[in-house]
Order: sequence, then structure tokens, then C-alpha cells
Amino acid sequence: VFDSQTGQPVNGTRVRLVDAVIGAAADVRGDDGVSAYPAEVVTGETVTDASGTVYSFPPGVFRFPLVAAGDYRLVVEPPGNY
Repeated sequence: VFDSQTGQPVNGTRVRLVDAVIGAAADVRGDDGVSAYPAEVVTGETVTDASGTVYSFPPGVFRFPLVAAGDYRLVVEPPGNY
């Protein structure tokens, strides 16, 4: 996630991956393909999946490692100063 005027990364943006068909949080798995991973993350923070694996994100970065094939949408909520 980046500032469209400056190109700088934006930390603190809440990003959710939603199943576009049913409107519920997506079923996301970690890099191992088995461990549950949050369907909501915050850019620039760390996330821990159900196996205890920690994912550290650089500034402005988020990721959802593995999801089943399907239709999804991102819900993006920028921090208060945007």
C-alpha cells in the first residue's frame, strides 16, 4: 500500500480478504498450506499463523499466502491520516 502522491509506503492500513460470493472472511492458509492465517492484516506489522510461524512485513506490505481458487475482494481501510 502506498501514498499515491509521494509513492511512499503506508503503514497501518487494514486489509481484509473477503470471499466475494458469500461476503465472509476468506479461508487463508500460511506458507505450509495447512495452518490457518488471518484474513485481516495491517500493513507494516507482523502476523502469526496457527502453527506459530511469524510473517514480518516491510513498510506498506501485506500478503495472504494461500487461498483456494475462487472470487475474492480486498477491503482496504487506510489509517486515520488518509
